[in-house]
Amino acid sequence: MHPSLKYWFASASLIASLNGCTSLPAHHEKSLYDRLGGAPIIASIVDDFLQQLHTDPLLQSSFSHTDMTQFRQLLIQQLCYATDGGCVYPGPAMPAAHAGLGVQPAQFNAWLHDMASALDANCAGLREKNEVLGILFAMKYQIVAKTD
Repeated sequence: MHPSLKYWFASASLIASLNGCTSLPAHHEKSLYDRLGGAPIIASIVDDFLQQLHTDPLLQSSFSHTDMTQFRQLLIQQLCYATDGGCVYPGPAMPAAHAGLGVQPAQFNAWLHDMASALDANCAGLREKNEVLGILFAMKYQIVAKTD
């Protein structure tokens, strides 16, 4: 074997063995739920969102027959679950919850806009805001009515 290869193998073996001995514990980042501020801030975000929903011309009529107390609780639980807060979301799946409602893309976009404003009102960081909106945006095709 070429002497330089012996050196390379010896170095690689030493580094590999040291790496196993000196590895640091994995860094555990806080959940999105915790970075947002936990239960009180999630509830405040939902409350601010619901206030905006009542005045948003694209959305207010869609919720005229909704039990807003129950909707508030489900939305809090859903956000807690989606942000790794340890909650269980007991509500219906998104396709079932929105079946027959005819949710249009403009309504979904207004919903996201109102949620972004609620996140801003509660001082969510840009990273956290983008993560929440990304989670919600991923539900678009389960919520918006299919047009053929």
